[in-house]
Amino acid sequence: MPEGDAIIVIWLQLLCLAATINDSGLVYFSKDIPYTDEMLSTEFDRPLNTIRMALNIFVKFNMVEIVNDILLVSNWEKYQNTNGLERIREQTRKRVAKHRDKLLLTNESNVTETLHVTYSNAIDKKEDIDIDKDIEINIVSDIFKNYSNGDQSLYQSLKDFEKMRKSIKKPMTDRAKEMLLLELDKLSAAGENIIECLNQSIFHSWQGVFPVKRGDNNGTVKQPDEKRKPIYEYESIKL
Repeated sequence: MPEGDAIIVIWLQLLCLAATINDSGLVYFSKDIPYTDEMLSTEFDRPLNTIRMALNIFVKFNMVEIVNDILLVSNWEKYQNTNGLERIREQTRKRVAKHRDKLLLTNESNVTETLHVTYSNAIDKKEDIDIDKDIEINIVSDIFKNYSNGDQSLYQSLKDFEKMRKSIKKPMTDRAKEMLLLELDKLSAAGENIIECLNQSIFHSWQGVFPVKRGDNNGTVKQPDEKRKPIYEYESIKL
């Protein structure tokens, strides 16, 4: 058969695509957008005519069906261990829920974390299913807004400080933001007005926050000694 090897490869690519989508053998770009011949040609890097010939063969031999313009791999259960995949999904849901509950309990007001969940060894090796995927779940919260606790002046100063850091090509990592807030807590405990501390650093384009300088005898304000640079500024702890 002409293009016989290509058709076999396309069949395998179609199975892999269905497995990636993991929706009972359906193959679609999104649930509202079915794959067209042209899209599959681009996806599989194959000539359009070869894709069309392969699809006609697959339909003719009942290897695939077309349901509401969406391709469906026939007898999908033959190619997948559906019970194993369902166990994996259930295990992942439980692990994510457990981790989220832990975050809420340990740090209810400040949640900024990336969770990596790895699928592996979730089913019997005899089932010949080798799955290794990373799911990245971003649980995002505005750390500055939580810290401000409704104080709009403080929140604005924190955001202005962050904007200033970007303007001097020293953008803040999430870890740097956390360390900044710890430094502000120390300044507050020492009797400093943390909004004034922030505004001072913004005005002078300082990377850190320091006690407010009241000026020397001639009324000038000196920049803090670089040796006193806050710990959150060092590259070794950036995330």
